[in-house]
Amino acid sequence: MDYRALGIRWGWLFEKKWVRPAANDVPIENSEISALAGLERNYAVIRGMKPIPLDFANLRAIILAALLPLIPFVGSQIPPEKAWKLFKMIVL
Repeated sequence: MDYRALGIRWGWLFEKKWVRPAANDVPIENSEISALAGLERNYAVIRGMKPIPLDFANLRAIILAALLPLIPFVGSQIPPEKAWKLFKMIVL
């Protein structure tokens, strides 16, 4: 379903009925305003969704969490100076 087209059409109909009403129109109802606001909120959420919900900061945190348990092993196999340089290179 094309939510953008639905929102545009609904907004156009809302404006036609309430912003530029004819002389014989009835007053605005709360349910129509809240329905339009709900559609706007839902469309904003859908518009903000990413195809892959992962950015660089999250990826770095996942890699860091995976590497933290390796610190004791790396400390026993690599000199501390080299391990620190490698750690800084990965994290920063």
